[in-house]
Amino acid sequence: MLAWTDNLFGRLGGDGSIIPRVLLPMAVLILGLVAVNQWRDTQNAAEIEEIDAAVLTGDLPLDAYLDKDSMHG
Repeated sequence: MLAWTDNLFGRLGGDGSIIPRVLLPMAVLILGLVAVNQWRDTQNAAEIEEIDAAVLTGDLPLDAYLDKDSMHG
């Protein structure tokens, strides 16, 4: 399989082809960074949802949610 890939890329760009040496590793790196970013965004969203659920189901009295300064003004 490696020989077939080497022959294919060798034919596309000659002996010093830039495709297997530079562009292919760069593409793998970029795809990896995109995947890590997506995973991180998913983790952040899950954490925010958990915090929201905890706040909404908490045992805080109604007065804790009211702005007391706006009542006097």
